[in-house]
Amino acid sequence: MSVVLRCFIAIELPEALKAALHEAAAPLRAAAPGIKWVRPDSLHLTLKFLGSTPEERVGAIGSALSEVAARHRHFEVRLSGAGAFPSLRAPRVVWLGVSIGGGGELAPMVSDIEAAMEPLGYPRETRPYSAHLTLGRARDLRPVEARKLAEAMEAMKDKVLGGFESREISLMSSELSPGGARYKALHKAPLEPQP
Repeated sequence: MSVVLRCFIAIELPEALKAALHEAAAPLRAAAPGIKWVRPDSLHLTLKFLGSTPEERVGAIGSALSEVAARHRHFEVRLSGAGAFPSLRAPRVVWLGVSIGGGGELAPMVSDIEAAMEPLGYPRETRPYSAHLTLGRARDLRPVEARKLAEAMEAMKDKVLGGFESREISLMSSELSPGGARYKALHKAPLEPQP
């Protein structure tokens, strides 16, 4: 019987930055303890969620990902501000804003990843890509918590929280457990260095 993994494609963050972001997000956690907050070691920037993936397909996905990465250069990722999907009044996902240094965007690389994954059985995402770093997920947040959370986000809106140079994209597996998901890199695809 084939082993089925839960996979996604992401940019991993440096450990020191994960710790700094966790500390910077302390006011958000204090404002809304009812949110299920992402553990610092699990912070990452998702590029594409693949979902159920037979283990024997990992090699082909890794090869396709390496081809995509070879067409894209290193880039600076900056994290600033905080927000929520679908809105601050009814937050389901709490996030940090992501921007790319030098005026670049992640959308072209994400589009390239979508095109590379489609022949492997992973349909293209129909929604436009919105770069963000998920901090937490809410189900039914009480109105008082939502209000306090919105106030804490407002205080962070112009605050630069950190950055790093992205040098690779990773195929990750996610193992769900009662203590939260555990992530493991299955393949790392180096981006082209800057000239």
